Amino acid sequence: MKLGKNNKQIETSAETDQELRPAEGPDESGITVDPELEVVELVPKKKDPAKARKKKKIVRRCIIGGVLVVIIVLIIYGNVTAKNAVPMVGVADLTMGDVEETISSSGFITSEKTKTYFAPANVTIGEIALKAGDRVNKDDKLLSFDTSELTIETEKTALTAESADENYQQSLYTSAKAEQDYAIAKANVDTYKLLIALQRNYINDINAAISGKTNNLAQSAQCIKDGIAKQINSKNDEITGKRKELNDLAKDNSGAVIDKSRSTQLNNEILDLQNETSKLSSSEAHVFYVVDTIAESRQLADAQSLLSDMQSYLSKDEAKMEAAEKAKLDAHAREKLKIDNQIQQISAESAQETLSKATEGIFADFNGIISDLTAISGSPVVKGGQLLTLQSVDDVMVSVPISKYNLSKVAIGQSADITIAGNTYHGTVTRINGIATKNESGTPVINAEVHIDDADQQIFLGIEAKVIIHTASSTNVLLAPVEAINTDNEGQFCYVIENDTLTRKNVVTGVSSDTMIEIKEGLKPDNQVVNDYTMTLTDGMAAKPLPVMTDNAEGGDAADTTDSTEAGTDSEEGTDTNDSSDSEDTTETDDTAADTSVSLSAGASTVTE
Repeated sequence: MKLGKNNKQIETSAETDQELRPAEGPDESGITVDPELEVVELVPKKKDPAKARKKKKIVRRCIIGGVLVVIIVLIIYGNVTAKNAVPMVGVADLTMGDVEETISSSGFITSEKTKTYFAPANVTIGEIALKAGDRVNKDDKLLSFDTSELTIETEKTALTAESADENYQQSLYTSAKAEQDYAIAKANVDTYKLLIALQRNYINDINAAISGKTNNLAQSAQCIKDGIAKQINSKNDEITGKRKELNDLAKDNSGAVIDKSRSTQLNNEILDLQNETSKLSSSEAHVFYVVDTIAESRQLADAQSLLSDMQSYLSKDEAKMEAAEKAKLDAHAREKLKIDNQIQQISAESAQETLSKATEGIFADFNGIISDLTAISGSPVVKGGQLLTLQSVDDVMVSVPISKYNLSKVAIGQSADITIAGNTYHGTVTRINGIATKNESGTPVINAEVHIDDADQQIFLGIEAKVIIHTASSTNVLLAPVEAINTDNEGQFCYVIENDTLTRKNVVTGVSSDTMIEIKEGLKPDNQVVNDYTMTLTDGMAAKPLPVMTDNAEGGDAADTTDSTEAGTDSEEGTDTNDSSDSEDTTETDDTAADTSVSLSAGASTVTE
């Protein structure tokens, strides 16, 4: 036997099937019951205690449902023995109205703003009048410190910074003085180099003058010697000629010169020429000159002495220039000294600021509750040591679990109603966690953060809050009971009775509450939809509608469209998507549903044709 709703099918055991089937033959009242008739207990499923807020409505529905069951049983009894019986199925009218989809859940109140306070320096904690859990207001004093030792350290830091600044200024002065000395020395060096070059040119000129004088006299003496040499050469040429003439004189057979007188004359002339040549050679050897360069030599000596002085001065200024070059600061060294000095000044300012903060103490930055207090009165604490944690009570939220079935329905910006210890507040979904966590039953859920818009002093951190998130709504739309809509592999559908025949209607749905669902496409306002699946229904089978019962006791509750969808209130189930069905079953589709038949329990009602 199968039980099903919205095409959800649950197999029951054979033993349970046997227990639900009555024995054949007449009962104690004498009424014979069809042995093929299946009977199921129609008592509503007991609700989880977490859903107690709907208990009253459920009780009313159970009473009305019981009345309807009695009527249906009477109709069934009157028709079970009829021939040519046609099944009768319950139907419901479509209505126009508003529908709202909500998700109910619960979570714990946490603060959206938390600040942990740390020790501003190495100090001793003063007296503490607060305890963890105390509520404080903005600007309330939380802690005080003993700053006597810190004051001494701050003064030392200030003196160190002052000394560092003096050293920095002295270094700048020394560097500036070195730059000035360098500039003067460089100017002197450049001047001496120019003067030395000019002096060397002057000395060269003196040497040139002396050389000029000497060369002029030497040239004059050389001219005289050249003249004497020329005369000597001329005399030698005459001697050579005369000797040749002498040799050419005619001789007799005995070899004696015939013209004796001419021979004697030539010999005398040759002798005279040789004497003249000897005299000329002697005079040439005695040709010399005396150069007077005393004045030039004195000028040269003075110039060389001055050049030596200039070179000495140049060396001294080059040494000064080199020393100044080493003493002056380059850009990198100056910047480093500047930064080092700034560090010392900042340290002094920071120490003074720290002292001021420690002297002032610690004050609350906002209204809140002390959630953690690690500071101990009279104990020393190092700088940066944790003292206490303050959580805001003005910026608070509720973190609620959302199941995977409802995750697509929740969005940032949606409004919510929050109930805390009997007080109601307005909220807004501000964040959806991107990482799933497991609840107590091990089911993965996504936590959504709902900010409390109108928080007041009645809110306490850590307590449980009930949250209803308004996920979607539609106004003045066509509505059908949720139990009339089924799902199979082809999509959503329902049955209507046309000409005493069941007809399948594929539908497109929209917003859904616990009881009603928006019909966007597939049905007309005057349609009646089958909402009684106490038998297996198939497209095209014969059927007649049962009379539509009006739920006056509920005051129109049959068309109630504001019921919420449960999510996350069951500590064992994690999150539920509907009061009347398990969340895991809402997305399951039986493979056998492709033939659009719906197999459910309970006896089949028939009417005589």
